[in-house]
Amino acid sequence: IAVTQNSTSQILCFIAPITLAASNLIFYTKSNGEANILLDFDFKSFDLISTIFSVAICNSVLNGNSNWMQGIQLLLAYGTIATGFFYMPF
Repeated sequence: IAVTQNSTSQILCFIAPITLAASNLIFYTKSNGEANILLDFDFKSFDLISTIFSVAICNSVLNGNSNWMQGIQLLLAYGTIATGFFYMPF
């Protein structure tokens, strides 16, 4: 699990700035006069809280041993985050 987590974070740190720069290059010039829609890193507070919450819960199973209580915690965390995103207004 640790290898997967490290690989994912390395890819994220590499891809996120590239997609932000590509968004600025692609959508910067428009010939038809429409409003530019740019990618930004403006995350809502619920997005940040759910990310921190999920990382904290997932760190509990990184030791390689798990039991039914940790499984229930993961399921409850998933359900809480999914319900929050379902009822969150856009």
